[in-house]
Amino acid sequence: MEEMTRLEFERIYKAYYSRLCAYAYRLVHNYEEARELVVDVFMDIWERKVSLDSEERAKAYLFRAVLYQASNCLNRRDVRRRYMDEALKTETVMENSVDRIVAYKELYGELDKAVDKLPERCREVFELSRFSGMSNGQIAEELKISVKTVEAQMTKALSRIKGHLAGKGVELVGLLLAGKVIQEIGHELFFNFF
Repeated sequence: MEEMTRLEFERIYKAYYSRLCAYAYRLVHNYEEARELVVDVFMDIWERKVSLDSEERAKAYLFRAVLYQASNCLNRRDVRRRYMDEALKTETVMENSVDRIVAYKELYGELDKAVDKLPERCREVFELSRFSGMSNGQIAEELKISVKTVEAQMTKALSRIKGHLAGKGVELVGLLLAGKVIQEIGHELFFNFF
């Protein structure tokens, strides 16, 4: 298979960018995320030098790739929303303290930001471990990488997340509170985390 040339890439980009953004928006209902998904698809094509032999193949490949990226985006969003919903329900039951709820939302917001800033492979390993509950061996098998690579990516993820949270002034008390709430709903995200 031949590598894609710069001219071929530019032609495909110009021909499909707007349509793909509209399609992605219909899937994720967020303009920013839709544009990011489409850019990610084009970046992947350029980095891998994927050659799209015909117009039909290009169109099918691009729309399928955007659908796949949108599905991943929606899954991540759903997981985060479920954790937040459960955490807020538990927090309300524990005590209806406005300060605690605000601190908890802030903590989760910062955690989301930290996870979103991770490099793609690092974020993928972290989410499979912490949100899907997979073991290092299962993650290695799923991603076709070594267990040592999974461990290295987790170390990198945890270090960066800790750094982000520390840089935002998130206090240990808030982390412990969040860990207690999550533990009560059956997840030990923060205790396994630190």
